[in-house]
Amino acid sequence: MIYASLICVTVSSAQQVLQVRWPTTHGSPPLPLADISPEWRPLLRAGVASFSEETVIATALTQADALGLRQDEATKLQTLFREYYRRVRQSKLFAEFPSALPYCLAERKPSEGLASVYVPATVSKQTKSIIFLHGFGGSVLAYLHYFSTVFSNHMIICPAYGISPADIPPAYVLEAFKATESRLKTKLNSPLIAGLSAGGFGACRVYTQTPSSFRGLICLAAFAPNDVGTKWNSQMTVRFLVGSKESYVADGSFRQQMLSLNPRVNKLDWKLIDQADHFFLLSHERETKDVLRVWEQP
Repeated sequence: MIYASLICVTVSSAQQVLQVRWPTTHGSPPLPLADISPEWRPLLRAGVASFSEETVIATALTQADALGLRQDEATKLQTLFREYYRRVRQSKLFAEFPSALPYCLAERKPSEGLASVYVPATVSKQTKSIIFLHGFGGSVLAYLHYFSTVFSNHMIICPAYGISPADIPPAYVLEAFKATESRLKTKLNSPLIAGLSAGGFGACRVYTQTPSSFRGLICLAAFAPNDVGTKWNSQMTVRFLVGSKESYVADGSFRQQMLSLNPRVNKLDWKLIDQADHFFLLSHERETKDVLRVWEQP
């Protein structure tokens, strides 16, 4: 039986942000810390639990090589996140909301799941819902805030799954959805699943394994991984949004994948954010949000 415990922040409009938890056997394995000395590992986790999320992100980005980033990319991301978190903390709804990063960096495989959830002011049978899978590095509050500004009337569910949800089990995703329904004591419509970067790969995998559970897929800053290539079908609605400067876009392979995918699904839309790289959600915020709003029009 699913239960949900929560941390809840409410504002006068009746919008809420919640942390929803539930018992699970599908949690992420702990983050491997083989490259970090054993005596430093508790300090790392204590730091994540003690400092603000934006401070943790800024500090992590000083280790560009460990994150697989060039130094110029890490510096750019530091600036983008710093500027965005100023807006997050100015929001009464999000200012004091706790980070999911300590959960993502847990020392052991968790026995409970965790999702950060945005609840719109009004919830009814017509309310749309989105499940968003975070990118590499863990579930950060910035993206829950980001999607709430694009889809303020949607239910937005952000499962936290270790450091990367590229291989997140569909069962864990569906548990997050059911736990949210349980907490709110309401039946929600089939969700859209969306994912960013590593979460984009995960969203493709979850959608193609359990397509009847979702009304569609939005993949951001990622392409369809090879292992889902035979799993598309004519009932699916699929959308991809990428930066034009991505290497797989520049060499033409992304376009070829989209042309191959198009006749195999019911509806495919794919767009490029001009002059943008992997981090277009923050660097090209207006253009990105414009595309997302069109894709989610009634």
